[in-house]
Amino acid sequence: MRSAHALKQSQPAKPWREHVANAWLFEKLRNAMRNDVIRFAYVKNDGSTREARGTLCPKYIPVKAQPKGNYENEGEDEPLRFNYYDIDSLWWRSFYIDAFIDILE
Repeated sequence: MRSAHALKQSQPAKPWREHVANAWLFEKLRNAMRNDVIRFAYVKNDGSTREARGTLCPKYIPVKAQPKGNYENEGEDEPLRFNYYDIDSLWWRSFYIDAFIDILE
């Protein structure tokens, strides 16, 4: 649970169980996006809430926008940052996983 440990480092005052619960929900989002387009919400840097439709599934991403490298950014550089392809803006966006709210129906 790399994301739970990263969340704990960014928000040390929160209880560990909250970090684990948030990390599991985030992993559920990431896994669902690998196969489909998913609606979800997160808090933007300016404090407003963004509802997005995004994916990580190559069949929904145009060829010109296909990533050349590790588009999921699972590296050590920024473990809290999550990249996704935004279906509405037709380009890549990102958010910090500690700003993730929920998967929307």
